[in-house]
Amino acid sequence: MNSVFVFKEKILFIKFLKFPIVYLVQYLVNLLLLYILVEYLQLYVQIVPLIAMIITVPITFLLTKTIIKSK
Repeated sequence: MNSVFVFKEKILFIKFLKFPIVYLVQYLVNLLLLYILVEYLQLYVQIVPLIAMIITVPITFLLTKTIIKSK
C-alpha cells in the first residue's frame, strides 16, 4: 500500500521479496551507528537513537525507492 501512495507503483511479488533486505540494512546501520555514537563519540544515550533515526530513515527510503522503481 505504501508503494502505491508514496511511489505511485504497484508492487510485484519479486520486489516484495526484496523488502527484508532493506530492513536488514537499516537494522545493521542503526546498530553500527548506536555503537559508534555511544562507545567512541561518547554521546548521551538519550539522544543517540534520535541521531541514528535521522540518518537511517533517508537510507531506508532510498533503498525502498530503488527496489520499487527497479524493473
